[in-house]
Amino acid sequence: MGNAFVLPSQATTTDFGLNDAVRNSATYERLASSDFRTVISDQTHVLGHLGNELFVVNKVDRSVTYYATYSPQKIVGLGSAAADFAAWRRAAPGIETISDIVLDHLLAEFDAVVSDTLYTDQGLSFWINCLGKAADGYGYGKACQAGYIKDGSPVFFPVGADVYPLVHGIIQGDGRVPLFIAARR
Repeated sequence: MGNAFVLPSQATTTDFGLNDAVRNSATYERLASSDFRTVISDQTHVLGHLGNELFVVNKVDRSVTYYATYSPQKIVGLGSAAADFAAWRRAAPGIETISDIVLDHLLAEFDAVVSDTLYTDQGLSFWINCLGKAADGYGYGKACQAGYIKDGSPVFFPVGADVYPLVHGIIQGDGRVPLFIAARR
């Protein structure tokens, strides 16, 4: 996969356990010793899938550099979904490529990927970028749609919409709502 996994070796203070050497090491040992499925790998990194966890481990420095969880659900209007998706990653060169690979993988297995409602401001930026790719009508290796969940039902953004003002308007009116990317049906 070439340099898809190019990331710096130091974690930031906003990552899930990635800045805590003891916790990162314990998480690495748990994940690396498990019977995970390899999604993609190179000489340094492995993107693994274990149950409802997706992660990137650095085999050289024996650390976790990306970690995500989700909950499989059926959502009326979306179908099968990797719901409550939450990712801990660092803003770094290559991270968007990693995120794209993760979402590509999940959209190959599910009809949609849906955020939780606890995303940070950095998480909101992540979702706005992802929604923008999907709202263009084609992203993550397939025809896509983007939107949010209101009162338990999906609301789709128009294809080609500028999602930034839409999402910020929704959050101002409804608070932090689940956002989603879905394969177009």
